[in-house]
Amino acid sequence: MDFWRRYRWILLGIAVSLPVHLTIMVWLAAIVIERPEPGASAVRGVDVALLPESALEQMLEARLPEVSQLPIESIDGDSDPLDLPDQPVAGGSSGAMAAEGWLSAGTGDLLNGPGAGSGRGDPGMGTGSGGTSFFGLRARGTRFGYVIDKSGSMAHDGRWVRLADELLRSLRELPETASFCIAFFDTSARAFPAATEGWERSRRSGIDRFLRWARNVSPGGGTEPVYGFNHLLSLDVPPDAIFFMTDGEIPPEHGSSILAKVMRRARPIAIHCVLFEDRSPGQFAPELRQRAEEEIDLRLRQSSESGDMERLVRLAMELRQGADGTPRELATAMRDRLNVRILRLLAQETGGAFKLVPYGGTP
Repeated sequence: MDFWRRYRWILLGIAVSLPVHLTIMVWLAAIVIERPEPGASAVRGVDVALLPESALEQMLEARLPEVSQLPIESIDGDSDPLDLPDQPVAGGSSGAMAAEGWLSAGTGDLLNGPGAGSGRGDPGMGTGSGGTSFFGLRARGTRFGYVIDKSGSMAHDGRWVRLADELLRSLRELPETASFCIAFFDTSARAFPAATEGWERSRRSGIDRFLRWARNVSPGGGTEPVYGFNHLLSLDVPPDAIFFMTDGEIPPEHGSSILAKVMRRARPIAIHCVLFEDRSPGQFAPELRQRAEEEIDLRLRQSSESGDMERLVRLAMELRQGADGTPRELATAMRDRLNVRILRLLAQETGGAFKLVPYGGTP
């Protein structure tokens, strides 16, 4: 009896499943698969949308937090802050760039004393090289450092305005594959970007960030460039070239210190030196300049120092102390000429160039 009951259930299962399977087979047989025509490409086109570089930069910058920047107080100076024009102005005068429309606040770094900073390394600019010029001195590479005098004397005779125009022109001449770092110095140094950031790309957005930061920089203080050099030389990725600009007599020992720091590096760094020279009437008569040069040559021949820079620095320091009985007017002229020689030798020894930029009179 149990046998016949199980047999009936098996027959019932077969009767139900057989129509279902036959239906599925008929449906699958009706499906048509189209094959590609002979010679037709099996790869279908892919639509790609390319955004312009400016749009990509805005998208990236929109994700970055805004960095606040404390105002920079002027020291011993009543001049206007650094006034950088948005566009070149005919005649060399500097226009004003309004604060509206600038992309973001910069991030400066105050460097007190000769301490070393730490950079974030190479921002990945590739291996290409370009170049720019600064007061007619040209350099090539991918990373450019600027050591710029912001001492109190820069506020006079249009020097600050002239510097601003040339600095902005130099930055805009940089290829977009390059980067820059700028250290303003007086008795300390203030750098853009900050030591933790290292280098700023020379794209429009990077230059605009510098302009925003630089509006609060104004002349004031003394003339001690070694702190600006310390910042650039302490970065994880060193500069390919440095533009050094000053308008006054630097401490002579700074010349030898800077040269020693650069020459100790495994890869040479060219220093291009620009000196603003006062040509105002009565500054130094031609006869006094000539006498100062002759006296310098005489004393250098009598010096026991072994190196050219050491002889220049020792003589300049002796004249500063005023203990050798040299008449004051002659000593002042000799120090002025020695300053020129120290900067010229600094450029020469590092593979750079030197240029005098006159102001206050005829060239």
